[in-house]
Parts: sequence; structure tokens; C-alpha cells
Amino acid sequence: MLARTALVALIPAAILSMTAACASADSSARSTQPSGTTTVTVVVPPAWAGVWDVHEQFASACSADPPRSYRVTLCAGDMFQPFPAPFPDDQGWCSPQSAVFTDSTFEMHCSDYSICEYCCFPNAGTLVRKWDTKWSRSGDDVTTTTTFTSSLCPGQTTCISMTGTRTRVWPESSVCGLVPTRPMTWGHLKILYR
Repeated sequence: MLARTALVALIPAAILSMTAACASADSSARSTQPSGTTTVTVVVPPAWAGVWDVHEQFASACSADPPRSYRVTLCAGDMFQPFPAPFPDDQGWCSPQSAVFTDSTFEMHCSDYSICEYCCFPNAGTLVRKWDTKWSRSGDDVTTTTTFTSSLCPGQTTCISMTGTRTRVWPESSVCGLVPTRPMTWGHLKILYR
């Protein structure tokens, strides 16, 4: 009898611990700053949701990276990184709340300043890094500009500059929020509806 009571007490405890684990792993609970990273992410507003063909061109005077094209899906409420590689990590110096994200414009500016005691020998240097991005949307067409500049000593400036276009090829309703279905045979359906 005592063993049966102990077993009955263990079952609710096990159910509660499994429920807590599932609740904490819920993918719908999104964070603006995923734990363990310092990369800035921004929430996608509904007007920007859909599947986009992206074409990006790097300024030759500022970067050796070749042009690139890819397709990306943005769903309302998803997180995206406004300064992807090859742009250096922004180290969290710019909070997502500082972004201006309207139905027609996305704009974000970040900066990082630090002193380096002997970087510009024999003098100290100030490392100044700036990230800037601006997107402008008209219907299903977007133009983008993203730049990064870094300066330490006089005459020591590096940069990455990229311009691009985005064209929406599918609206959000056809790709976001789809719920996977379990495959069924006609036999299963007949059994269900008898």
C-alpha cells in the first residue's frame, strides 16, 4: 500500500516537470536578445512579411566581397539581424528599441567607442566603430544601404559598404504560420467519419 501511494505521488510530479520543460522550450516565446549572444536583432513588422529575393552589391572602394543574391522569408514577429556577416558583430551596443521600423522605412544606427592606450604608438588611440543601415520600401520593392566604418589612428580607417534591392515574390499569408498536417489515407478518413 505504501509503495502504491509513493508511485501515485510520483506521477503528478513527473507530469509537472515535463510540462515545465515544454513551456520553457516553447518556440513561440521569442527573445529580443537570445541568451549567450550580443548580436542585435529586430522584430519584423507585418508590412515587411513575405518571401524576398535579395541582391546585394559591395562598394569596391570599401570592401572586397563579391555581389551576392539569395532568397529570405520574413514572417511578422520573427527576429532578424540587420548587420549580417561580413559586417562585424555590433556587440550589442545598439538596442532593438532604437530602430525606426515603419511600413515604408527601416533605419538603425549603432556606434562603439573605446580607448586603446598604445595603439597609435606612442600615443593612445580611440577605436570608433559605426554601423548604419537604411531600407526604403515601396510596395513589394525595397532599396537598402548598409555601412560599417572603423577608425583607430589618423589614416587608419576601414569600411564595408553595401547597397541592395529586395523584391517580394510571395506574400506572408502563403508561407508564414503554416501548420504541418499529419498524412492520412482514405481508410483513416473513413474510420474517422463512420
